[in-house]
Formats: sequence, C-alpha cells, structure tokens
Amino acid sequence: MKTPNKKAQFILIMALSLIMLMVTAYTLFFTINRVQHSLQQAPTEPIITVISRDFERAALNGLRYASNYYYTNSNLTEARIAFSKYITQWAATVLQTYSDVGLELWVGLDEDVIIHDNYLGNVVIPKALTPQEAVKEDSWFKLYCYGRRGISVVALKLKCNVTKEGIIGYEDFYFKMLNATLIKVTKINDTAFSITVNVFAEEGKPVLDLDARNFNVTYMVNVTLENGGWELQWGQPSNPTIAIDYGNGTYKLIVVSDQPVYYFSNDKTFIILSVRDNLYVKCELCNTGSITYRFQSSLPQPQPNEIYYIEILANGTIIWNFQKIADGPPLPPIPVKHLWVNVSKGNDLNRTYNVTYQVERWEGNKPLNPFIETSRINSTCRLVFPLNFSDTTIRQKNVTIWWTFDADRPPQQQLIYFEPNPTAWHIIRNGVYEINLLANVNYSSPYLGHDNYTLIMRDLKYNKQVNYFIGISHTNWYSFAEEGGIKLGLPKYPKELPIGENLTYTGWKCYIGPIRAVMYRSSNNTYDVESISSENPVIHSDRICHEEILIIPYGVHYAQLKLYVKWINDCAMTLSDNVENGYVHIKGGPYYCLIGMLYGSPIDYSNDYEDGLNYYAFEAVGSNEPVQGDFPSSNDIFENHLSELFTDVKPGGFWEEKRSLSEIGRWFCLYRKDEALGDLCFGVVYDDKLKSASQYFPINRFKQWPFIGEGWRGIDESVAEALFYNKFIVRTSPTSESLSFFNDYAKRIIEIDAITDYLAPFESLDWDQWFSYYWYLKSVLGYLRYDVPKGLTLDYWVVLYVDYGDYKSIAAHAPMFYNPPCVIEMSTG
Repeated sequence: MKTPNKKAQFILIMALSLIMLMVTAYTLFFTINRVQHSLQQAPTEPIITVISRDFERAALNGLRYASNYYYTNSNLTEARIAFSKYITQWAATVLQTYSDVGLELWVGLDEDVIIHDNYLGNVVIPKALTPQEAVKEDSWFKLYCYGRRGISVVALKLKCNVTKEGIIGYEDFYFKMLNATLIKVTKINDTAFSITVNVFAEEGKPVLDLDARNFNVTYMVNVTLENGGWELQWGQPSNPTIAIDYGNGTYKLIVVSDQPVYYFSNDKTFIILSVRDNLYVKCELCNTGSITYRFQSSLPQPQPNEIYYIEILANGTIIWNFQKIADGPPLPPIPVKHLWVNVSKGNDLNRTYNVTYQVERWEGNKPLNPFIETSRINSTCRLVFPLNFSDTTIRQKNVTIWWTFDADRPPQQQLIYFEPNPTAWHIIRNGVYEINLLANVNYSSPYLGHDNYTLIMRDLKYNKQVNYFIGISHTNWYSFAEEGGIKLGLPKYPKELPIGENLTYTGWKCYIGPIRAVMYRSSNNTYDVESISSENPVIHSDRICHEEILIIPYGVHYAQLKLYVKWINDCAMTLSDNVENGYVHIKGGPYYCLIGMLYGSPIDYSNDYEDGLNYYAFEAVGSNEPVQGDFPSSNDIFENHLSELFTDVKPGGFWEEKRSLSEIGRWFCLYRKDEALGDLCFGVVYDDKLKSASQYFPINRFKQWPFIGEGWRGIDESVAEALFYNKFIVRTSPTSESLSFFNDYAKRIIEIDAITDYLAPFESLDWDQWFSYYWYLKSVLGYLRYDVPKGLTLDYWVVLYVDYGDYKSIAAHAPMFYNPPCVIEMSTG
C-alpha cells in the first residue's frame, strides 16, 4: 500500500488553512469598508434600523472570523483581540458616518449571558463593558469544542441614542449560535465508518441544507511503512465524504478511507469532526473525551521522592527516563490548552486531582522550540506530567487525560525558574536544586570554581554543590623543574570537553516549559580546556560526534542526562607525537570519562572539614549492603605528602583499592552524615548500557579520589579490572607559585572511565625509575597509545541525584530509574 507523503499532506493542509484565513481576513476588511455604503444605501429607512441591522452583521462576521481563526491557529486570545478590534472599528465607523445626527453608541455586555445546555451545563458569557474587558474576561463570544457537543456563540448588546431624531435608550441584543452534537460513530469495515451528527442554531432551530462540503473528518489510520512496518497517523479521506440529510438538522456521513482505520477497542476509533454552517461559523467535535491508564510501580514500598515524569507521545507511546513503557491510544489532534491530566490520590484510585503538565515538541530525539500551549497536538508532540507514587501503599495509580470543552482554559502555571546568561552560566531551579550550566567557555568565577566542568548541581537547602562531567577527559601531562633539577610530571584534569557549534559558547539550547526544562546540545566539536582562554584556542572537530539531553523536572530530586557519542574517525589516544597515518592523534594520557562527579571548590575550601561531603558509597553487585568509606580528616596527610614529593620524590598520602567494574552496581554517591548540620547526598544512577559501553575499551575503572593528580599505579591490561583510588588534598590553597596547579582545593571525585592503563609497566618502579622509564618510552619508543575505531558508538543515560539523607536514599530510589512503572490497564471514555 502506498505510503502517503506526510510533507505534501502538511503543505496542502497549511495552504488550505492560509487560503481560508486570507479569505476571512479579506471578508472582514471588505465588510469594514462597506459599512458606510451599507449604512447609506437605504436613506428612507430610519437610521436606527440601519445601524441595528449592520450591528448584527458585524457581530456575525466577528464570530465567523474568531471560530475559523481558532481552529486554524489554536490561539483564542489572538482571535478575541481581533474580534474586539473589529467591533471597535465598526463602532468608530458608524459614529463617523452619523456624526451629524448626534449619534451616541455603545457595544458590549452589561450582564452575564447564561445558556442552559443539557450536555455542557451552563455556558456563561461573562459581563464585559469594554473591548479590553472582553479580552480579560473571555467574553463577547465563546467556543466550546472537542467533546460530543460543540458550540460557537456570540452575544453582544448595542445601545445608542440619536438625539436629533429624538431616539433615546435604543437597545438591540444579538445572539447567534452554532450547536452541533456527535450522536455516534459506527464501524462499517476496516476502511469505512459512518457518523451521525445533529446541527442546530440558537433556540433549537435546525440547520438545514448542509452537504458534504460543510463537514471535514480527521481520523486515525494504520499507515504501512516502506520497511514493512506500520505506524499510526492522523489522516483525512481522499475519497469524497457522502452526506445524507435526514432533515430536521440530522446528518449521516459515510467516510471511506484509503488506509486501514485504526480501531483501538470495541470498534472505537478517534475522530475529529469539523462542522461549518452556511454562514461560515465553525465548530469541532470529538467522539472520545478521555484516556485512562492504570500504572503500577516497580518498587515494593513507597519512597518519599518517588515521582516519575511520564511522557506520552502523540502516537500513544509511553516513556519514562528514555525507556519505552507501553503503547496506548494516540492523543487527539486538538489544541494543547484543552488537555487536562488527573492523577489518583493516595490509595483511592477513584479520587483524582489535576496536575500541571506541559506539551513538548520533538523531532525524534531532538527537542524543538518552542514549548507552547497555543498549538495543536501533532506528530512532534509529547505530553509530560508528574506521577507521584510516594503517597500510595497499593503501588497503583490511575491517570486520566481528558479534554475540556471550554476553549478559554487558562494557561499552565510556570513552575520552572530559568535565568539565561549566555556570557556566563544558565541558571535553572526546580524547587529542590539549582543547576548552573556553563554557557560561555571563557567565563571564570571564583565563587563557582571548576569552570571547565560545564554542569554544577547545588542543593537549595545547604547550598552545597557538585560538578558533573563526561567526555574525552584524558590527562594532559606537564613538567617543570624544582630545586635539585628534579623533573616532576603532574596531570591537569580534564584535558578535553565537548563544546557546541559556536566555538565561544558551550552550545546548550534551552527549552523551558511550565514543569520541566530540556537542555540540548549536539556538535562534532571538543576543546582543550587549557587553551580556550588563549589567543589561539584549540578546537577539535575530528574526534567525536556528541549529543547531550539534560532534563530538569520540577519538584524532584533528580535530573536526567542522555548521552550519545560516536567516534567519527579512527583515533589514537596516546602520549606520543608519532602517530601512524590514518589515525587522529589525541595526545595526553588517554581515557574516556563515561560519567564523573566532583565535590570541592573555593566555597568548600572555606568551610570546616565536618561541613563537607566526606563519605562515599557505591552499590556492590551480589551484596545487600553497599561499599562505604570516608575521607581522611587530617591535613597532615597532605603536608607529609608534599614533604615526600619534593624531598624523596616518592608518591605517598593515598591508598588504593582495586575493583572490577562488573562488581559495581547501578549507583554511587558522596554524602555528609551529621545530625547537627543535616545529612546531604549527591549521587549518580546509571544505565546498564554505560557498563556495557566500556567493553569497547581495553581497561575499565571505577575510581574515587580527592584529587592531586592522576593515579600513577597501573594494572595488567590483560585483566579487565577497575581501579578504585582514594587520595586526599589539603583544604588550604598552597601559595607557592610553583605549586599553583594545586588550585582545586578539597576534591572528592567518583567517576567511571573507559581506559587503557598505559602505566601498567611502571607498577614496580620507584619514583625516579618511573620518570626515567616514562620519558624513555615517550621519546625513544615513541608510543604509549590505544586506538578507538571509527564508528564506535556509546548511547546511555545517567541520573544526577540529590537528597537530604545519606546513601540509603539513593539506594532506595535508584531502582525507579531502571525498573520503570508498567501500565496494566488502559481505556477510553
């Protein structure tokens, strides 16, 4: 079966919509310009009769324009502003025409107009004396749509005096309505169905003489793809719709599709029916009003921060944390602002409350700007809402997505705080934490510290911060001379980080909605950290293609990060200047950091030891208890280390523990445990694919270390073990110029690296021998390297976590990210 050209369909629909708008706009313009002519064409009629008749025509034109504008642009505020301007211009024209007869004129509503409807209840058009009040109070006309009943109605009052003719206190009330009701939709076969609809005007008068041109049907179809698969799309029949007029306002439509119609349950299908009377007033109906899902948590017991942000795509696919949960009924192609999301409260599945949501636009895995409510659901849309399981012991929640009839629904409350600053940091607050996202690589802040790490998470209670990083974080080795001619090599970390297309800015694009922010970056560029502020910054575009998505939801203790990395060339990660042809040379102590976190900055340096994150923990495979440890509290360790470093030139002041990455579970953290100061934990939960990604590299290591330099001890490359380093650095910044590289204060680092440990041959050497051997290998043999093949792809997610507890909090909440809730029941109403 031939696949329809979606782009061509879209262009055709947009072209028809624009033509309709142009015709409507022209009609309004023409109407205003002919007002004076129509007012003067019957000079024998009383002036008040002419004005009254033209007032009714103007009100009808306004309703016609507003209804067509909204169903094309989904923005009722703009339609109402245009309506009020049109009425204002009409009134000004009438006053100018009859300026010589003492005409006084007012148009508005001086009391509420209430319409009693057996389906919608009371439809209220509120009092509004001026055009400004009409816009503010959503008055003068109303649109009710996307239920089985649709109403387009205008109510306006005219008051005028014609003093020279002795007419005082004349009033005219104009009320016009299109009222359509969708009676039923009946399946005929897999490619055809029928629709029965009633169409009435005000006072229950039937609307007669409609034909197929007055109806437009949109419905869900199964479209066969070129690869043999299928997907759900909204379509319209290419065959003419047959309209049967039963009289008395009842019509039956026969719709024949050129694609199989999608029936989701009990022969039900989603349809949107557009009805237009012969006055060109329009309304739209929907045969379903809600979709209900029953979710079940994968956690056996409720956790205090167990809040999921569920995504439902337009085609019905349900996602949590970049993982597909289920397929469900598609969302209807209606204006976004009509949607409501209700979630059950506590253990009572029938007691629900409204939650704030947002609708985002994505093209595949790439977010699109803007996230707005004045748009219609289409194939790019995702509905996002919070699902709170912390208040239920039955571990189930009902979620109902339904659409309101009233087009004047107020916008969603803005909860996410966003402060853009392209010259420094973007600031995002979600009510629990703040994230500082580096925007300009040349910016330096003593307060924030670690300016090269691009992402800082700070809790809003204790104002502690942790830096997170990923990328080609291989080490850059330096040499300098001290007294006695001793040559010391120390690393500067990190060596190279991702950057955006613009070489000054880090490349983050910020998409801010009411309840979550989505930050996106994609490019082929990385930059050398040390060179970026120089006159000749070193930018590389031949290493990796990288894509990062950072999601910051409101009111939760986590942020979600999706990472995609692909090597675009064969790369030799090496210390050598001599690289074989065909390989891109990445110089400087090679490893790739899959995810890392770092605590310690100038603001931490000014605090006491007890105030810091001085404990660590990580999940151990095969054990019910995590591995825990703490950092040394004495500065003597560092001072002794300095003494050894510059006298005996021997390493000291650290201990190490070796771990295979296969022994490490799915989370790690740094935390503070203090009753007086309050517990605090920062951590990372990560995808299983992160661990499997590291198999492409010769050596994997999980390490934690307060950082003075790179770990200088290695292991045999034939054994894929993980190194676990722990070192300590003094809280006092050294003042000696020769020690200026000790500028990161009291660091605590945990990271997962994919690495070749090129220092393995040096395991048994003392300090002098180590340097001799290192320089010999570098200068004489000319290589210390491993190769990364072109096309190697890493694709994984990580969760950045903060909470006011010790490691037990992240341990309890971690499973919610890799064991998503499931959908056990779905229905439509």
